[in-house]
Amino acid sequence: MKKICSIFLMPLFLWSQNLEELVSLSIQNRLVESSQNSLESIQKEYESVQSGYLPKLDVGANYSTTNKETASVADKSYTAYASLNYKLYDGGKKYDVYRSYESSIKSNQESHEALKNEIALDVTNYYFNYLTYIAAKEAKQKEIEQLQSQYKRLSNFLAVGSTTEDELEKIVSRVEIANVDLHEIELNIQTILHNLEYIVGEKVNIEAGSFLNDVESLTSDTLRYDIKALEYDMQTLLSNAQSEKSGYLPTITLDNTYSYYDKQFNNPAWDSNLDEQNIFSVNLNWNIFSFGETYHKYQSKYK
Repeated sequence: MKKICSIFLMPLFLWSQNLEELVSLSIQNRLVESSQNSLESIQKEYESVQSGYLPKLDVGANYSTTNKETASVADKSYTAYASLNYKLYDGGKKYDVYRSYESSIKSNQESHEALKNEIALDVTNYYFNYLTYIAAKEAKQKEIEQLQSQYKRLSNFLAVGSTTEDELEKIVSRVEIANVDLHEIELNIQTILHNLEYIVGEKVNIEAGSFLNDVESLTSDTLRYDIKALEYDMQTLLSNAQSEKSGYLPTITLDNTYSYYDKQFNNPAWDSNLDEQNIFSVNLNWNIFSFGETYHKYQSKYK
């Protein structure tokens, strides 16, 4: 019989979790996973923005035919081209955008760590509250056992007239109150287990035997993750505002387009020897006046 009991009790011990295991499971839950996905998303977006500032190469081809040939429009025409474009200067907006994304990424990283710390703290509180309630439950059960033993003992005294029924009624009342307290403790224990299962994402069976790191090992000059995240958020906002000031400055772009033509004229007189062409251009655009648009954009971002 003892062997059978051992077999049934073995999974209970195998599935028990201490504080370290609970914390490790909790910081891998769906909420933390979602936070990690958000961080990776903004990192990919930053890479996309960086790629947008690199030179762009476009290629294309065209075939056309017309029902009425002219000197400028051949009966049949084939065109192929390759175009290279690069924004040489944008008023410094590129670097402000880079700084904005870098601050935003750091903010998300700090928020991610803050979330894990918050979850770990909640799990730790639940864990030690659970152990406290377990100890209170054991103490309350012993109290009920003592009251019941006392009731039996006084019942014998009542038979010989050494005590009164009032004394027995007092014990009965105390037992009932203790039972109510015991049910409340058990309810609190179940509530903690349900909360832990919600955070961890699996069945929880707590075992005692955990420790906390020495508080003195934490350096006092280390900022909390959530405070760091707020500081990086502020840097992001300032970079976004600064990027709007680029509207006061000119933008310079470089373009180079190579084209190949094959125009087939029915009229030989209109035939041209031009079959390829390369055009290189430097373009400057400067918005001198826009009714305060740039100013208001900057103010909206800054405030």
